[in-house]
Amino acid sequence: MVDRRRFIVAASAVAAAPLVASCGSKETPVQRPPGVPVSDFGAKSTAEEVTSGIDLSGKTALVTGATSGLGLETLRVLSARGAHVIVTGRTLEKAREACATVAGKTTPIAMELERWDTVAAAADQVRVLGMPIDMLICNAGIMALPRLEQVYGLEKQFVVNHLGHFVLVHRLMDQVKAATQGRVVAVSSLGYRWAPEAGIEFDNLSGKRGYEPNKMYGQSKLANGLFTLELTQRFAGS
Repeated sequence: MVDRRRFIVAASAVAAAPLVASCGSKETPVQRPPGVPVSDFGAKSTAEEVTSGIDLSGKTALVTGATSGLGLETLRVLSARGAHVIVTGRTLEKAREACATVAGKTTPIAMELERWDTVAAAADQVRVLGMPIDMLICNAGIMALPRLEQVYGLEKQFVVNHLGHFVLVHRLMDQVKAATQGRVVAVSSLGYRWAPEAGIEFDNLSGKRGYEPNKMYGQSKLANGLFTLELTQRFAGS
């Protein structure tokens, strides 16, 4: 069996190495793949620093959960660099409020990742816009729910953090492929290490057996990582 944690660390070493080092981890530094360039950016780098000098005019980015936190900052900086940002929020009002905080071109859309009918409806609205998606940024998420909550009979963190985005990405993949260099970004965290030792508990997606907030959050973050690796393999060379 493949050790899922080592698999993700090795495959994402370019991004993980600076993060692990800058977070003061006492673990052995991740070995970077030979011949792969690694930037000087790390955990303390700001979005403005990373995008300095980059003109995103003519590019379109969709950011989930862009009404607060990381999502709102992503909206602010991408908009400042000239990108058209499609903003999703749990309500249209919240999405509009987020759009109003920036001066660039934005499109607000309502979407609740725990309700797949709204995910499908949001994807339909994006398709109607008829433009390629250069950046599909799956950012929205919830963390460490103190008590077990379920949606469709499944543990809610897994539904929101992984499955909702899974549905969205698949419904918009044609538009990502239509972009010159389309990218899917899944915002994960080192919390994937909190997942069960054996990996995702596919026989316990309801969360009823031994519910632990961090464990279930970690399982959803592990799913994010594995999802991006599978996308990378399926679209290799494209």
